Amino acid sequence: MKENEQTDKINEKGTEDNKPLAPDKPISLIDEARAIRDEIRTSRDELKAEKEELIKIKSDALLSGTVGGRVEPKLVSEKDKKIEGALEFFKGSQLETDIKKANEM
Repeated sequence: MKENEQTDKINEKGTEDNKPLAPDKPISLIDEARAIRDEIRTSRDELKAEKEELIKIKSDALLSGTVGGRVEPKLVSEKDKKIEGALEFFKGSQLETDIKKANEM
């Protein structure tokens, strides 16, 4: 061995570094399934938290008006104004229903 050469198996204190992470016996299918289930649960929880945060950000943006949308006033033509005026004037009479039927055509 050369001076200042490092090995994988023994560090300067003389203890082993490459201890196996898992036991020598194979992992059972049940343990593997539980580990997968736990990973799925944690990822679902993370996704749920991110989704709630995104919904909160969107709702805050909508309420503060930073989304960029504008509310335009409804454009009403002269004909529609006259019809609405006639309906208001003849409210409760037979002419009101006749005017409504005529405009539905």
